[in-house]
Amino acid sequence: MILKPGTQEIRFKISNEDVFKILLTKQLENMTMSRTAGFWIATVLFVKDGVVETHNERGDSKREAYDATCAWILANLDPKAIIGLLDPQ
Repeated sequence: MILKPGTQEIRFKISNEDVFKILLTKQLENMTMSRTAGFWIATVLFVKDGVVETHNERGDSKREAYDATCAWILANLDPKAIIGLLDPQ
């Protein structure tokens, strides 16, 4: 998968060994905003009952979006999920 600059892909594995993805992307509210402004969206791609589904979390920072997504995965998909680390950049 080719990702736009600033997008990070993080993999996570659930108890049955299935591996899914989190995509973190920076969003600008309008085209006149600087690259330092805006917010982050974390999108979880997963399979439930044989259907690919998504879940999104918004954060004012990359860390905030990642943390909210991790909490959602642990609460809604698998409390024992192994989630990849956030790239600090």
